[in-house]
Amino acid sequence: MSNSREIKRRIQSVKNTQQITKAMKMVSAAKLYKTQATALASRPYTKKLNQVMRKITESLKDCQNPLLQLRPCKKAAVILITGNKGLAGGFNGNLIRLAAELVKDKYQGCEVDFIPVGSKGRDFLRSHEINMPAEFIEISDVPQASETKPVAEFVKKKFLAGDYDAVDMVYQAFLSPGQQEPRVRPLLPLMCIEESTPRPEQSAHVDYLYEPDAASILNTLIPIYIDNMVFQAVLETKAGEFIARLMAMSAATDNAEKMINSLVLCYNRSRQAAITKELSEIMGGANALEQMEQEIE
Repeated sequence: MSNSREIKRRIQSVKNTQQITKAMKMVSAAKLYKTQATALASRPYTKKLNQVMRKITESLKDCQNPLLQLRPCKKAAVILITGNKGLAGGFNGNLIRLAAELVKDKYQGCEVDFIPVGSKGRDFLRSHEINMPAEFIEISDVPQASETKPVAEFVKKKFLAGDYDAVDMVYQAFLSPGQQEPRVRPLLPLMCIEESTPRPEQSAHVDYLYEPDAASILNTLIPIYIDNMVFQAVLETKAGEFIARLMAMSAATDNAEKMINSLVLCYNRSRQAAITKELSEIMGGANALEQMEQEIE
């Protein structure tokens, strides 16, 4: 019976764990809904900003904005965007691994600083004693542009001061609720504008009038565009984190259910074996008593 009691305690322990994983699954689903809604709501703005930026850059033959300045790389920075919590499968590990591959493949022989956005990346970098000139971990589950702007301002300031010659972002691209992938996106110098709209030859030709001129408008929009790139990357990474945790907790809940069923079967078998043993002992005792009575007679 001691074995049966142990199995029963194990079943209760797994049920308690299953309740936790169910709760975390529901919380991740709720947070994913909010983050996904914010990401979808921000896409029209991002799309139009990309369209205007591309139109201006195509109309200008040369622009002297320092954020576009390409120079030999002596020191680079990698913005590593991860989650603030674990229990999300290989989500954070895949991003960290991609960042390591980026440094190995692109920045060999070049000094690299890491700028973590999210505590899991910060904790990894700290445990490996990797240089972090700044860290940004106070990002809410549904990020706002004001929360990610300090990240963009920090790297822009460093780039303009000549401390960094290149800046890349490692983040989780949110393509759809069923498709995400870790990606590297060059941030500085700003080499090209993301093409999110049809090319001019594929759409109706539209002429823009710029006041005071196209170069001034571009110089104003470039910092805004970089801020938006960082915000969009953090937003998509947050959505990817909740999807990964939702899937991990769903799998954990299903595995707990299978384990409970298996333990219940073991418990029933254990009880059946104990009852059979007791019946055998009773029958054996009855037979022995009957033999004794026969011998006395």
